[in-house]
Amino acid sequence: EKEVAPVGDNTRVGASRHANTCAVNEDKPNDDTSSMQIALHSKRLASASLPFVIDLLKALAQKQTTIWVSPSLHTLLQAVSSQLPDLRPWIRVEELKHVELVISLGGDGTLLETVHQVGTAEIPVLGINIGRMGFLATVGQAEALTALERYFQKNYTLDPRTLLQVETQEGTAISPHIALKEIAMLKQDSSSMIAIHVGINNGPPTTYWADGLIVATPTGSTGYSLSCGGPVVLPNANNLIITPIAPHSLSLRPLVEPDSPVLSLREDSRN
Repeated sequence: EKEVAPVGDNTRVGASRHANTCAVNEDKPNDDTSSMQIALHSKRLASASLPFVIDLLKALAQKQTTIWVSPSLHTLLQAVSSQLPDLRPWIRVEELKHVELVISLGGDGTLLETVHQVGTAEIPVLGINIGRMGFLATVGQAEALTALERYFQKNYTLDPRTLLQVETQEGTAISPHIALKEIAMLKQDSSSMIAIHVGINNGPPTTYWADGLIVATPTGSTGYSLSCGGPVVLPNANNLIITPIAPHSLSLRPLVEPDSPVLSLREDSRN
């Protein structure tokens, strides 16, 4: 999956550790599940996955859990089944302030979309893979109910991941974004190279003449950045990776930076 920030007059990139993925384990059981609230998100449901999703919802209902669902998932479920427990569609992320877990139903693309849905609310995300790609969504359908039971028993660990907080500016308008893997500033289709000026904490900028530039988190280091020659970084490292795309000069190599500074990206092009 690739996250692309719109190319504007200026882009500011900072990092924060707000994303948590959830991994279950087999520690001593704890059965206190009172007043638990769980949210689910999916962007599409194959007919073959529908019985599993209904069983999952029923298992949550049996635990007296308040079940929130994203608008897209609520629409999908209402269209295909009437045998559902009580579901609460959420409209704004503020409605999830008491939610303890968000379940992503799909592949890695759905998990990335789930992170966007949750924003910086610091709610753990459990990825259940009912899609195609499962590098981030690591729990399969066969293990899902067991994993969920261990979650209710509080037998899990949190795996914190770095998020990119991005502001893009077009004229006077500033738009905020977040990304779990990377942002990329790219040239348009067949245009010539672009110059991307990268400043760190308002310091003197470094100029990259290239087809584009990637700023990746450790989670994204094995994706788009890696295919452009960037290094693999451990997920818990507090770093960002700056990787040029097809640079004009061989001296412009990928750079690993601490994730504490704020990066400023500005683009110049001939057309």
